[in-house]
Order: sequence, then structure tokens, then C-alpha cells
Amino acid sequence: MDGMEGIGGEPNSMTTRDTQMWGPDNVRDRYEQDHAFHTLVDTLWACIERAEYTPSEIRQAAMLAQILYEERRPPKPIIFTRQDVIDRKV
Repeated sequence: MDGMEGIGGEPNSMTTRDTQMWGPDNVRDRYEQDHAFHTLVDTLWACIERAEYTPSEIRQAAMLAQILYEERRPPKPIIFTRQDVIDRKV
């Protein structure tokens, strides 16, 4: 996965840059326009409705998923140029 997949590994309809425009005031618009986000919200809603998980448990699971993602992705290399070393920027 390259971080661009949506539900079930399908390509997400929004890029990370695009999702920055979705704030708390227009998240309902995103729900209507972004199929992957709509599916995620509906899935979570169904879990709450069936009393499988509380909203707090869903928040905890989302945070853990993000932590696991960050822990498992390869670190980005740090590249220093010769001039950086000479100028003692590092």
C-alpha cells in the first residue's frame, strides 16, 4: 500500500493534499462526494448501531491504526550534501 488506497485497498478518490480542504464544517460534503470516506463512515456507523463498538473504541482503534502505520513504514532517508557538512548545518 502506498497510502493512497481507500476501503479494501481500492484507490482513494482523494489525495492527501485534497483532503486538507475537508474541515469539521464541511465533512458532510466530503461524506457525499468521497465514496471511500462515505463507505468508512457507513461501516463505523453500522458498528455503533449494532453495539459492537463505542465511539470511544472507534477513536482508539483509529489512533492505534495510525500508530501501527507509522511504526511499520520504512523511515525516510536523511540526505546531507557535502556543502551542508562544510557549512555545519548538520
